[in-house]
Amino acid sequence: MELLSHLSNILPLRMHILIAVSGGLDSMVLLEILKYTKLYISVVHANFQLRYSDSKEDECFIKDFCKHQKIPFYNKKFKTKTYSIEKKKSIQMAARSLRYGWFFRILKDIDASYIVLGHHLDDTIETFFMNLFRSSNLKGLVSIPEISKFLLRPLLPFTKTKILQFANINNIWWREDISNQDFKYLRNTIRNDLITNYYDRNSKTLFFLRRDYILIQQSISIIFKIITIIFVNYTFYWELNTSKLKKIKPLNGYLYRLFSPYGFCNLLDIERFLHTSTGKHIYSKRYRLLHYRRRLVFNYQQERHKRYPFKFHLEVNDFMDHKALISIDFSIISWPISLRNWKKGDLFFTSLRKKKISKLLKEYKLSIFEKEEIFILMNADKKIICTINMVINFLFKITLKTNMILNIF
Repeated sequence: MELLSHLSNILPLRMHILIAVSGGLDSMVLLEILKYTKLYISVVHANFQLRYSDSKEDECFIKDFCKHQKIPFYNKKFKTKTYSIEKKKSIQMAARSLRYGWFFRILKDIDASYIVLGHHLDDTIETFFMNLFRSSNLKGLVSIPEISKFLLRPLLPFTKTKILQFANINNIWWREDISNQDFKYLRNTIRNDLITNYYDRNSKTLFFLRRDYILIQQSISIIFKIITIIFVNYTFYWELNTSKLKKIKPLNGYLYRLFSPYGFCNLLDIERFLHTSTGKHIYSKRYRLLHYRRRLVFNYQQERHKRYPFKFHLEVNDFMDHKALISIDFSIISWPISLRNWKKGDLFFTSLRKKKISKLLKEYKLSIFEKEEIFILMNADKKIICTINMVINFLFKITLKTNMILNIF
């Protein structure tokens, strides 16, 4: 059978996997298929307690199935509404955060290789339209990957219709989630209105929609790889190759898709920005776009005065502690001392000569981003004591006449 054949091709034998099962059609078909493989399987279920008795019945349904089949079962109840309010997240985003956080903990505890999910082709199309309507970036439009670091989605090539046919032929039981009919969720609107209505009118329409979706996915994925130098999702840091970006046609269309989700909507200004000199930057409400050495760099705007990279622990001793971050002559310090980012015009002494901090950083060949993370320690009289982890002002250095030493950890 096609589903079984595909699963055997992408899943190595005798691997330990953790199957996320909601009790719905997709996950129950996935579980039914995988239990006949030579894989060692465990099941995990998240009860979000959003549908009252239905949520409890889903849990019992899966628990009884796993007990009968002698499959290890892990379950947890979540106070999803409370968490949603506390974290100021939508119910769906709160459930997602709770679900994946717990799934990954179980994955680690039982030493499994993958969390296996029941997403299928229709899910990817729905996600694509959701991201499109929300003006997502190119990365968002690439949608759901079949295999990522610890997540596996073996049903992605198959439609909901094919999965349903498999379930009916093999007498697989599942539970219906009534919340899938709730139009307050964008996904349900796309699924039940946009896609289903097209399918009801003309089955060929959905076929072409899926085919075009796959082609768009391939195109976007290729473009993203071509222009991306570095992409770090969790801190949001994205470097793009300016030369390769300029060659993409039509440029305006891709510039809009790239930049508008981050608040940069004036295409003329952005196109001009591609030709500016290195070091230039522009800002939106939350993001910064920097032109740096033939690269465009996206990152969050940094509230640097509120975000210090460390906490100090101070000790006054008659010796220099080799574990200290900084050791200085205590008798010269005037209190209070303070910490801030360096700025242009800052001066300090190296031996008996003044030197600009900017020149020092240039000598160290720091990038523009590394320079942003340089902090200086200030004396009460506004003299610079040191640059953290780099150089101590000559005036505050320990000498043979030093009696007491301030060790800063």
